[in-house]
Amino acid sequence: MKLWLALLLLAADDAPQKLKFNVEHLNLQTMKAAPLKAEESKSFASELKEMEPIADATCTESLVTVTLKPGASLKWTDMKATGKKTLTYDGGKPVIVFNTLKVDGHVTLTLHVEKNPDKVAGALKALGFKDVTAEGDVYDCVVKTPVDIATVVKAVCKKTGNDYKIFEIFKDCVWHAPAPK
Repeated sequence: MKLWLALLLLAADDAPQKLKFNVEHLNLQTMKAAPLKAEESKSFASELKEMEPIADATCTESLVTVTLKPGASLKWTDMKATGKKTLTYDGGKPVIVFNTLKVDGHVTLTLHVEKNPDKVAGALKALGFKDVTAEGDVYDCVVKTPVDIATVVKAVCKKTGNDYKIFEIFKDCVWHAPAPK
């Protein structure tokens, strides 16, 4: 029984890191969001697969799942720049919006606060982040239970006394897949 449990745990450690994101198509003229069409989903997944750190990507009308290559790192700022080749309803270039960004596993967050930056690491630890190290605005940490970015920024603002301005505080996220064994 113990051997079986050990093998199960070892297999779980070797599982590739998968990240899931909710996505929508944003019409810049009307500022209304809509689900991706089937053709857009397929094209978007294909474009994501072209990114170096991504081993596989699937996309439905509202959900993207990417599998990272072992040992690879995926930057949020690189990923949000994708979707430029994907056709839209009117044949123009789309704006694909990622909603509900979550941090999970080994991540590096870039968070910039004006007041009390020395309290950011404490806010992350209070959310359950482990092994938090800081270098300026860059925080390297491990997240055992997925947490969305909005919750992270709200907790940081509360702890540091900064106003909740998510796009002024959250600058980037890098997900790090475990190295191959």
